[in-house]
Amino acid sequence: MNARKFLNNKMTTKNFFNMLEAFKCALLFLLLFAGLTRISIAAEPWPIRPVIVVNPWAAGGPAEGIIRPIAEKLVSKFGQPFVIDTKSGA
Repeated sequence: MNARKFLNNKMTTKNFFNMLEAFKCALLFLLLFAGLTRISIAAEPWPIRPVIVVNPWAAGGPAEGIIRPIAEKLVSKFGQPFVIDTKSGA
């Protein structure tokens, strides 16, 4: 659309109602989005119970040496216990 033509256009009833419908749709979308974010904020914090980390290799092996420091950092970050369950061949 030409800028001059756009500036010379007068607001008609049809244009007004089209803009009003667009505004209603945008407002509805924003209200729905605000409602959904409010629901997610009200959700319980994760995790709500101890987390079990399964170590499928032998106890005392190199995998356990890597997993234990990571689990300690996760405990300090989330405030929930991370239990390392060693099950060889799991």
